[in-house]
Formats: sequence, structure tokens, C-alpha cells
Amino acid sequence: MSIDPPAKPVTTDENTQITIDGQQYNLSELSAEAQAQIRNIQEVDRKMVAAQNEIKSLQTWRMVHSHSLKVELETAS
Repeated sequence: MSIDPPAKPVTTDENTQITIDGQQYNLSELSAEAQAQIRNIQEVDRKMVAAQNEIKSLQTWRMVHSHSLKVELETAS
């Protein structure tokens, strides 16, 4: 399931449109439960982006430490 726009928080503005799996919906016409589920999905999407950014950072630090270890081993030999 894809929800666009994924980054914007759900509002109940009468003009706010959201696209779910290619179908546009007026948010003010959706049930409170549907709006809550959309907010939940958007929160999970934000957390996934944060986790992906953390993984990228950790991968960078791993490369830095691997390079430092390689240099250390070469100078110790």
C-alpha cells in the first residue's frame, strides 16, 4: 500500500487530498479510524526513514574504522 503524500501529517482540512494506491480521497470524508490508520502508517514511514539514515551512518563509521584498522596493520608489519 502506498500513501501519498507520505511525509505530511494528516489534517482534517476539507481540501486535503491523499492518494492511496492510486485512488484520491478527501481526508475530511474518511472515518476517524481510517485517519488514525493513515497517521500510524505515516509515523512508521518516518521511523523507517530515520532507521535507514542511522544504518547509512553506521556503515560510514564501519568503513572509517575498517580503514583505520587496515592502516594500523600495515604500519605494524
